[in-house]
Amino acid sequence: MRTFITWFFLLALILIHSLDMELTRYYIGSDAKSEAFPPMSWCIGKFGIEMSLWISRAIMYPFFWLALVFRKKDGWLYFLILTTILYYTAMTSWIFHLGFWKWPLPPNLIPY
Repeated sequence: MRTFITWFFLLALILIHSLDMELTRYYIGSDAKSEAFPPMSWCIGKFGIEMSLWISRAIMYPFFWLALVFRKKDGWLYFLILTTILYYTAMTSWIFHLGFWKWPLPPNLIPY
């Protein structure tokens, strides 16, 4: 079960990070003032969008590797679960803001 939980949250984190990077490239571009995450905003202002995306990947890929190396340690598993949930929570408001997902649901989509 522990292996399933590790892989589930690790793949969920990879998915949300990939989605975030593509949305950042498309919607934020080189406008550092539009980025809400301060370290990413600084990177975009300093290095441009493409290099900032690679810096973000260079930070996240070792995190993914560490998640597999330390998957049997309780603290690391809790950290992986927490960071994945926090990342999804932060991205949900942005996805709503961009209009990808409307809330509340239109009346024709509400099951009765």
